[in-house]
Amino acid sequence: MLGTARALSELTDSGEEYVFLTADDGAWLAPYIGGNCRIVSTGANAHPQSFRATLRDRIPLLHKLWHQVSPLLGRRSVRFVDGAAWVAEIKPDVVHFVIQTGFLTSVPSLFTPFDLQHLYYPHYFTNRERHARELLYRTFCDQAETVIAP
Repeated sequence: MLGTARALSELTDSGEEYVFLTADDGAWLAPYIGGNCRIVSTGANAHPQSFRATLRDRIPLLHKLWHQVSPLLGRRSVRFVDGAAWVAEIKPDVVHFVIQTGFLTSVPSLFTPFDLQHLYYPHYFTNRERHARELLYRTFCDQAETVIAP
């Protein structure tokens, strides 16, 4: 993503604007941003630790149990973020998810799932992690106009 940010920042031949959404303040990205680029924070990491995360830290057995049982709940066990507020604020023509996560949007999008390790190395993932990856990646691929496979 840093190379993409730097390259887009150096473009001078168009009136395009490139917006980089980050869950944090984007300080790590700021040195690579310039020109027609800007950073918008979604604030997704600004929330205090959730009740579920507190339980996970205090009762590891409960966390392990959740990772075994939650796939039985199907799609309800995976959180899909609705990007409508960010899309309304930025009004993009297209959204390119350059990392293996994203949000639900009606704006045309590109999705880049960089790895499918949960399929090739399932023993490195819990049932929950495999289930969540499968649902999230499939949803973002289905919503995308184009899936980019490096």
